[in-house]
Amino acid sequence: MVQFVEASLPGGLTPFVESMVGYRITGARPGTQIGMPSDTITLVLSLDAPLDLVDADGREGRHDAMVAGLHAGPALLLGGPAGELAGTSVDLDVLVGPTARRLHEQLSGTEGWESRFALVVEALFARREVTRRPRPEVEHAWRLLRRSHGRAPIREIAAEVGWSTRHLSTQFRQEYGHAPKTTARVMRFQESRHLIGQGRQLADPVDPGR
Repeated sequence: MVQFVEASLPGGLTPFVESMVGYRITGARPGTQIGMPSDTITLVLSLDAPLDLVDADGREGRHDAMVAGLHAGPALLLGGPAGELAGTSVDLDVLVGPTARRLHEQLSGTEGWESRFALVVEALFARREVTRRPRPEVEHAWRLLRRSHGRAPIREIAAEVGWSTRHLSTQFRQEYGHAPKTTARVMRFQESRHLIGQGRQLADPVDPGR
């Protein structure tokens, strides 16, 4: 049995947070879950046993609260600036300090998903201050890729921001951890998964008589 609840995000979070969900799996046998490639940073707070994780690069970890950066390959969950986190996962306390431990303890002792969501928002986002932003050209390149679901030609994006493709690739990788071409590939993969989930075909059927 799977319990799945999605939070209603406060308006001020929508530019920064794509979604916030809570889920509980009961009655299932222990196994291995594959985390698909993603163009978002993922925060996981485990309310029961810690997560045993194997990153795409083979590194293993055990986390109560962890943050995973943008990754172009799958990660394995056993039994159950963004560029610095690319392709790997770290404990949340590495990024926010003792707040992470306090948050985990509060969540473990709190009943109800709405109350848990409120705790996460208060602990991690209520006193949010933007201390740095990507260079405008890199941020614009990211928006162009997201808007096109990874289909915009990198050469055209580089021309629009006024850089060479090599310079864009260098700056983009420093900020987000992967080159634009790799990021575009992940975005196309995610869009394909979304379409499949909606029951859509990814390509028109081939007419054998053509």
